Parts: sequence; C-alpha cells; structure tokens
Amino acid sequence: IHRLRRRRQDISPEFYMYWMQAAFLILGLYAGQEIRTTIPNLSRGRLKSFLIPNPPFEEQRRIAKVLSAIQRAVEQQDKS
Repeated sequence: IHRLRRRRQDISPEFYMYWMQAAFLILGLYAGQEIRTTIPNLSRGRLKSFLIPNPPFEEQRRIAKVLSAIQRAVEQQDKS
C-alpha cells in the first residue's frame, strides 16, 4: 500500500486516480499476477519509475469530469 500526495496545486487528484486505475486495468500493471494466490506487490521503486502524464490542470479536470460521467452512467446501467 502506498500513500500518494500531491506536491503541487496544479495536479488534479481525480485525474491521477483515473490514471492509476487505467494503469492497473488497461496497461496491465500487474500483468501475470492473476494466477497467483497472494496479493500483488507494487514496490516503491517501480511506482517511482512510472511515466505519469502531466497535462495542464484544466485539461486534467476536464478529463476527470468526463471519466466521472462515464463511470456514473456505467453504474446506472448496471443497476437497471
């Protein structure tokens, strides 16, 4: 478990939350871990080596807003 904190105010926590979810799900951060019975490990060194995008703050907010709307729509669809 890692605690990530922003060091600058021009970083949207929501944007980076969605980016990390994509890293795990889409980019296969834990590729090959699905056959194990233990909890996968993400070392501090590996986490620090990630190349994380840093678009302008307003773009981060727009992206997070769109992804949030999509997530809500999917959740509503799942309920019906």
